[in-house]
Amino acid sequence: MSLPTRQTSHGFTLTELMVSVVLTSLGVMTFVPMVEQRVKQTTVDSYTSKIESGIIQMKANMVSRQGSCRIALPSGSGTETEITAKALESLVIDDDPNDPDAWCPPPTTDMGGLSMKPTSTRFLNIKNSLSEHQHDDIRLLITPAEISMNTIGGVTAPEASFDPTPLTIRIRSRGLESRGKGLERCLQLEVMTGTLIRGTWKGSNFDTGQCTQS
Repeated sequence: MSLPTRQTSHGFTLTELMVSVVLTSLGVMTFVPMVEQRVKQTTVDSYTSKIESGIIQMKANMVSRQGSCRIALPSGSGTETEITAKALESLVIDDDPNDPDAWCPPPTTDMGGLSMKPTSTRFLNIKNSLSEHQHDDIRLLITPAEISMNTIGGVTAPEASFDPTPLTIRIRSRGLESRGKGLERCLQLEVMTGTLIRGTWKGSNFDTGQCTQS
């Protein structure tokens, strides 16, 4: 007498499928925000590097200008107002040689008989370094509202006699800031010495916070 053969099921039950879908969804919900945070933070760090390079180049350009150079920073500077990256990128130096009231002397093109190409009048040469999506997310906070750059003994720095406040630029992601995530980076150009500090901003505002070197 033959016994009935027991059938073995190799499929998944509905419950098992539902559990699998739920676990996968939870994994995606956790993974996507982490990736987004990393991408936004990388953009902040990269843009900080671009501004840092721009400031170094700006200091080099100032050597060819004979005299103090007064620069009005973007509207909102000197306060806790967020400023777009485009506002900083489009900032130009008032060095019109035909304007006797210009705030900055034009660059010298004749240095000891050597002809030099005039430097750009743009404050920082970092235009078009962000995509439109990144421009929507990156925000800056800057102090003071104006600076006066001068070169003494080969050292280009903000003049303490004009404003003793160091030039400070804070760089952050609007998206991460709204969620209390990410790190706010900063650059600080010291008066007198011209030392450029790069770091992470610690604190809620310019009065109580500080740029801590990374």
